[in-house]
Amino acid sequence: MENAVSKFKQKLNQLDRGYVLLSSVPSAIIHFKFLGKFEGREVIWDTQLIALKHNSNQQIAKSPIAKKSYLEIEPILEISKLDSELKLTVGLPVKQITIPVIRKTVIMIQNYKRLKCGRHDFGGE
Repeated sequence: MENAVSKFKQKLNQLDRGYVLLSSVPSAIIHFKFLGKFEGREVIWDTQLIALKHNSNQQIAKSPIAKKSYLEIEPILEISKLDSELKLTVGLPVKQITIPVIRKTVIMIQNYKRLKCGRHDFGGE
């Protein structure tokens, strides 16, 4: 029986890139999926990437939060029931999400070795 990760790998091979876009680029918020590791297991990251400085949300764009990058992994109730797909939200202090921003985000998450559930702030001005 073929699992979700194997099927997703096949889809990525057909597309010849490291992610599957589920919304249009460029935009303030992009939805996409890619492969990565979480706690030693290969998973599909179901990702929402948010441009914190996008003009459509002036209140956030002018606030101090727009200067601080973050990532948030939805908590898992039981590690024994870890699904092959995890929800990930990443906020970056950019005006819009483009293909290069998506690529950099995928590389960042794939290279990050100690990902944990919850919200994690990083970067800043």
